[in-house]
Amino acid sequence: MAALSRLTGMEVTPDRRKADYLVHGSVRLTGRRCRISARLIAEAEEEQLWAERYDEKTDDPYDVLDHCAVQISMSVRRRIATDDAEKAADKNFDEMTIEQLLSASGVSFFTPTKDGWLRGGMIAEKSLERAPTNFMALAMAAAGNGIAEMLYGFRGPDREVVDLAFERLEKARRQTNKSDMLKSPIPAC
Repeated sequence: MAALSRLTGMEVTPDRRKADYLVHGSVRLTGRRCRISARLIAEAEEEQLWAERYDEKTDDPYDVLDHCAVQISMSVRRRIATDDAEKAADKNFDEMTIEQLLSASGVSFFTPTKDGWLRGGMIAEKSLERAPTNFMALAMAAAGNGIAEMLYGFRGPDREVVDLAFERLEKARRQTNKSDMLKSPIPAC
C-alpha cells in the first residue's frame, strides 16, 4: 500500500468507513515462484472494478513485490480515475467537482490520440479556472496546453506554450507541500 500512498490524488486509510475504494491482494511464494493477486472494489456499489494476477519466477521475492507494487498502484489509480469520470459523464462541466474534472481530464489524457489530449487539456483548463492553486490542475493544464501535441508530433514547438507549461509545473511543484492536494480515500487492506 506504500506505493499507492505515494501517488498524487490518493489517500490510503486503514478506516474502511472513510474509503471510496478497497484494494485486496495476496502474495503466495512457492520455491522460486511468486504469485501476486490484486483487485479493486468500489465500496458504495460493492463492485469489482479491476483484478490482476502476476506470476513471476525469482530468487528474490522482494524484487518481484517492488516491481508489481508499481504496476498495481498505477493500474488502480487509472481505474479509479476512469470510474470517477464515468460517474460524472452525464454532468455538465459546471456541475462537476474539481475531483470529477481532474478524473475526466486524466481519462482523456489516457486516450493517446490528438482528440483525447485536446479534450484532456480543455478539461484541465476548466479545473484550473476553478482551483488555480491545485497542483494536479496545474500539472495537467501544463501537459494539456499544447505540450502533448508537440511531444506526439501534432504541432511544432511553440515558445509561449513551453514557457507557460514550465511556469505551471513550477507552481504545481510548490503546491505539492500544501494542503489543497486532491485526495480519494483508499483503505489499506
